Amino acid sequence: MPKISPLTFYIPKVPQKQIMHGVEEYSNEELKKLKKEQPEGFIHIINPDSKHHNKNTIIRERWLKAISKKTFLNQNAPSIYYYKMSSKSHTYKGLIGGVSTKDFEKGTITQHEKTYPKRAALMASYLEEVQIQAEPVVVIAETDPLESLTPKEIEKRRPLFSFTFDQTHHQIWKLIDNEIQQLQKWSEKQHYFHLADGHHRVASLSALSKRKNQDFLVSCFLIPQTTIQLHSFIWFLKDVLSGQKENELIGKIKAYQGELTSLEAGNSKSYDIVIKIKKNYFGIPGKVGLTPEFIREQLLDTFPEILDELCYLPDTGQHSFNDWVSEFDLVFYMKPCSKELLFDYAKKGKNLPAKSTYILPKLITGLFISPLESKGEFTRSFS
Repeated sequence: MPKISPLTFYIPKVPQKQIMHGVEEYSNEELKKLKKEQPEGFIHIINPDSKHHNKNTIIRERWLKAISKKTFLNQNAPSIYYYKMSSKSHTYKGLIGGVSTKDFEKGTITQHEKTYPKRAALMASYLEEVQIQAEPVVVIAETDPLESLTPKEIEKRRPLFSFTFDQTHHQIWKLIDNEIQQLQKWSEKQHYFHLADGHHRVASLSALSKRKNQDFLVSCFLIPQTTIQLHSFIWFLKDVLSGQKENELIGKIKAYQGELTSLEAGNSKSYDIVIKIKKNYFGIPGKVGLTPEFIREQLLDTFPEILDELCYLPDTGQHSFNDWVSEFDLVFYMKPCSKELLFDYAKKGKNLPAKSTYILPKLITGLFISPLESKGEFTRSFS
């Protein structure tokens, strides 16, 4: 059975001045602007302007300096936190703590996307040197972890932090010992958790765990499946699609009963996949199973050069008809798979291609920073 455990966290003294979205969400110009706007921001630690031969060394040194200046505050004893994010459209409530790398290896915390060993090994070396996790991964529970607690009573207490960032209000409360023990009892009744994102971060910690023969805790945000939003990605090719490949691909699409359609909302809902090939759109009707797998293994299996060059854009409903994407010769639009299908697939130990799912919420970087810790070191009193 999986378990969420207490973990040590450093939280910024003034979050509004230091936190950020993930580095990959910014262009180079946006990163430069962020660095000017946040002279003490975490961005200067995680993305230093340095030509030093070992960037990881600079990150580690800057992190230690931030601790010494009390820019980030050690919360002392390892703990679990109740975390609430509220915007105009959505509210997410969950728990911040640690989950064991062993639970991922045993499959009691499932993973639904493939990872690349070389990338995981590179990230493992990075983590070994910098010794910090800068952003919790999101982990999904099939039942509500907050059912073992009383959120209304927790929210009556003064929050550890309460602030607004990018039109979202963030509130954090530290759980007391009795609440942690209740949560651990709830954990004992769970058969599975499911990883929502951060597959390579988990793979890197698992690789480091094997390398060091230690069971590390992965920083996580545990959230009930009833509140997540499951979206897909748009896959597209920036290169020009040759006439020969165009004809071959259209032939494959038609072999699966693909038919001409458009991207109008009423039409696109009839298909699991809508494919733009130059000026035409083709819809594949009926159930094709998990659409990302179908695209890679049925439609593009004979086009490795296309697979290698695919680009990805999260499809949250805002980009589906984006003129910028529609300029390209080859674009795949797909329905998101259901939670039930995704969980069942993951429980069987199967993996989807990378960039198959886009699951909300996404966490900000630099709010919950945890040192690399071995599981048994801090959880004895709660096991």
